[in-house]
Amino acid sequence: SRARSADEYRDALAQLELSVDEMSVIVEDLLTLTRASAREASARHEIVDIGALVAVVLERLGGIAEVKSIRLIGPSPAAGEAALVHGDRVRLQRLITNLVDNALRYTPEGGTIEARVSAGRAELRVDIQDTGIGIAPEHIDRVFDRFFRADAARDRESGGTGLGLAIAKAIVDGHNGTLSVKSQLGRGTCFTICLPSAT
Repeated sequence: SRARSADEYRDALAQLELSVDEMSVIVEDLLTLTRASAREASARHEIVDIGALVAVVLERLGGIAEVKSIRLIGPSPAAGEAALVHGDRVRLQRLITNLVDNALRYTPEGGTIEARVSAGRAELRVDIQDTGIGIAPEHIDRVFDRFFRADAARDRESGGTGLGLAIAKAIVDGHNGTLSVKSQLGRGTCFTICLPSAT
């Protein structure tokens, strides 16, 4: 509505670019969530070794953990045993990535994130345990809701859309599994994935 200086125009364009980038991430996450909710995750069946998948995710996110001085501990598979499920490798990797990334966001410097994998005859279990800030009891029942952020300002600063855990839950549901959470404020959080075993 009025003339502005070149610097003001540059600042406005920079802010607009950030907003467009954020909207692009939200749209992409919504598409992922819609596909997962429609159970497309089960469309491509293959045998997936969850233990190996967890190891890949931890390696890929190791750089972020190193910058934050967070210790990542991977599963120690039993000799000769593989943790196998039927499912979509890409979406299962997204599931693990979302949970570890969430732990990295809310674990302070010097903390620990541990991924444990255990396989039974009927069910396979993955625990992602962190020593982060924890979740308040009044928020536990809402963490899988779309766009829910217990700390909106902090999550926005870190680039979160509030859809990561909703996507994780939809992927697990699409694989006929369950995703649950236990947390103690100020002491840490544990997300538990249970999936039907392929063995």
